[in-house]
Amino acid sequence: MTIENPTLVRLLDSLEEQGMEAILCAAVHGIFAEASDQYLLAAGLQSLVTTNTIPHSTNGIDVSELLAPPIRHFLNQDRSKSR
Repeated sequence: MTIENPTLVRLLDSLEEQGMEAILCAAVHGIFAEASDQYLLAAGLQSLVTTNTIPHSTNGIDVSELLAPPIRHFLNQDRSKSR
């Protein structure tokens, strides 16, 4: 699911209005344009963590052990087909 900054900021505002004290966010593929991650943190997001599928300063979840085996399997199958 893709959430653009204006939508996320409205969500942050709504959660703060409802008394939410700590707002944390985790994302699988963090794509941040024009320092939007800093904008979200300034808007009230307490923490922002992403997987390392796209290199970024917010990377805090390493998924390489999950992705490496199926990628190796796929590459090995592809090599055997080309022989």
